Amino acid sequence: MLRDLIRRSFWLALGAAVGRVLPLAILLLASRRMETRQFASASAGYAWAGVAMSLTSAGLATVMTQRLAAAADAAAQARLFAHHLRLSIAWATLLALAVLVFGERGGASMFGTALDPVVVVPAALSGALWSQVAFCVAALNGCHQARAASMALAACGLFQGAGMAVAIHFIGANATTLAWGLLVGNALACVVAALLVRRTLSVPDWRSVWRAAPLAMPAVALSRNPVLWITVAAASALPVSFFASSMIAHGVDGVRQLAQYFALEQVHQVLVYLPAIVGQALLPLISRRMGRSDTAPQRARQLRRMAMAATASALAGLLVGAATITDIGWFVGLLRNPALGVSDAWAIRWMVLNASLSLSLSITGGAFLGAGRIVAAGMLNLTWGALFVGLTAELLAHGNLGLQAARFAASATLETTAVLTLLALAAREVRANGHCSQNQEGPH
Repeated sequence: MLRDLIRRSFWLALGAAVGRVLPLAILLLASRRMETRQFASASAGYAWAGVAMSLTSAGLATVMTQRLAAAADAAAQARLFAHHLRLSIAWATLLALAVLVFGERGGASMFGTALDPVVVVPAALSGALWSQVAFCVAALNGCHQARAASMALAACGLFQGAGMAVAIHFIGANATTLAWGLLVGNALACVVAALLVRRTLSVPDWRSVWRAAPLAMPAVALSRNPVLWITVAAASALPVSFFASSMIAHGVDGVRQLAQYFALEQVHQVLVYLPAIVGQALLPLISRRMGRSDTAPQRARQLRRMAMAATASALAGLLVGAATITDIGWFVGLLRNPALGVSDAWAIRWMVLNASLSLSLSITGGAFLGAGRIVAAGMLNLTWGALFVGLTAELLAHGNLGLQAARFAASATLETTAVLTLLALAAREVRANGHCSQNQEGPH
């Protein structure tokens, strides 16, 4: 499994390096030419596109990845993909319509004068298209085509970065042009991703597959529905962070605090993206391994291994993170963002420490989803979101510094709880196996 994980992670990380770093680099470079409010608005637009992407694709994409990984042949994979794609397009369309009606008004009510609300509509529409790219990447990953998934990720980043760069260069360095450039880039990325999926599944007649009757999926109780709970888990990440940023926008010096948050958030997204890719690569492998674990001791062993790997990753990450932030002068000089100075050292430190936990969080997340503990994963993420928002509210007077500290505290609590829960699940598997063995032995 380790060899497969390294191979998958390598290809997905290669695509992610281009797919994530380039658009964020364009955004950071553009910040040097933008006034503070325009940079905050442009960054909020990019973040809102990510929120829309996660809300419309996360649950369906993850469930589809698991199902495709277990599908028997290409025909079955094609029907599974078409079934989930219909649902994904429907959700994306509903989101786009809602944003067209309520987008600008909602942006103004959340951020007040700190945000130019006209970026919300193109950003959300861009996120709806981005969700379809992410959906195709998940399909390629589920089909065990890591190279093709890497190509789709790279194409997405190239088109996003190119769209924003062209818009800024030829039209102007402001939030609105950047949001529309991102929209065009995601539209082009959708075309490339769709072509890669079509080539991977190699179905001669896609029209018949698309027109086929929807698959009859087994009924699942709403309280245990995997799409619902994975969407809940996704809604506890980017959307919660987006909401927390809106809280500091209404405080003292709100525009600068918001711009400072988004300047650090671009770096944070770069730091956490590779660990997230490892989590994507890990999910189908864990699902396959757990599916082949026929006995309780085997399942318990897998859970314990994931818990130990997560603990080691967290400790190593914190050590590396602490070592890199002893002197933050170079970091401030590198970004050269007017909203960020050496006096904001502790906000930078909390951001880096939170990012250092990302690999550990990806491992525990993959362990829960791969083991089928989807409700537990959703509840843990909801707890993280509640802690993050609650602590941010308590530390609101400190602006972005309070937000960064609140997020790290919530992440550390989440990871500790997740590891302990994995160990408890492993212990329960062992106890259940012992109880079954005693019953099978019978009285002597």
